[in-house]
Amino acid sequence: MSDKESFVTDTHDPDAIVRRVLGRYLHNEALAVRAGSTRCTLVVDATADALALALSDTNFQLVLNGSALAGHEGRRSTLSHRILITRQTPDFLSDAPVLDYGIIGLDALADVDAAETYAENATAKMISVAIAERRLVSQRGAWVLMLKPDGEHVFVSLE
Repeated sequence: MSDKESFVTDTHDPDAIVRRVLGRYLHNEALAVRAGSTRCTLVVDATADALALALSDTNFQLVLNGSALAGHEGRRSTLSHRILITRQTPDFLSDAPVLDYGIIGLDALADVDAAETYAENATAKMISVAIAERRLVSQRGAWVLMLKPDGEHVFVSLE
């Protein structure tokens, strides 16, 4: 089928048009579909990096760069307007209001599940559900959500 013929048949399928246009710019149709479905950007520090594979199954864009979080400049460029997942929440409380990022603290959880798939990873499910239920993607400013094993999570605004 020629480009002209496929264009004529695609005019009745808006999804096909979007995939074709994005595919031209990204040169990869699968990437084009996935890029449009990213929920938000999560920064996973070294204390919680076992969650990376399971969280990527849920269409979160992940930043795994524990060494960049050591200094103020690294934190500014890595964390601003994102959500940090960590087991060392107190280390990040002071600059979260200044750099405008949210924190999901795993400190109260005895263990971070290391299962590689979302279906098997209880901690990744807990994070994903908490982000959706509390609408954390749309929260502006600095905040902390401390996850608890009993599901009675604690949300605190740092502003």
